[in-house]
Amino acid sequence: MLLKIVYLLICRIPGLIVVLARGDRAAAAEVLVLRHQNAVLRRHAGRMRYEPADRAWFSALAARTSMPPTAPSGKSRGLSSTLAGHHVTHVLLQEGHLWGRKEVAIPITAVTAVGVDGVQLSTTKQQVQDLPPVDIDHPSG
Repeated sequence: MLLKIVYLLICRIPGLIVVLARGDRAAAAEVLVLRHQNAVLRRHAGRMRYEPADRAWFSALAARTSMPPTAPSGKSRGLSSTLAGHHVTHVLLQEGHLWGRKEVAIPITAVTAVGVDGVQLSTTKQQVQDLPPVDIDHPSG
């Protein structure tokens, strides 16, 4: 066991020294090579074809892990954090439709689940509608 650890250290330390000593141009070249390899692999690997048994398995997994269906309250627009940026305090939500649209801040304590379809809240849709609008400065992207 000790011999194996010594062997691995002897093999890995020179590689670590090389990685730490090389410049930015070598790192940029490596990134370009990896991007090219990724592009080639994507071209050659066709679209994944699922069998009916695979689809049944995915459906069972999705039913087991999905959130209970609820009416959407609005679109998530971002997160609000403390000045230090270490703790999320609110979820910023765009509530309403064309004419009554407003942005509201939902306390993070009201979030009960986060999934690929959105954020689930412990508040009702009416409670979200009753929240006062907040003025949010959006960074230009």
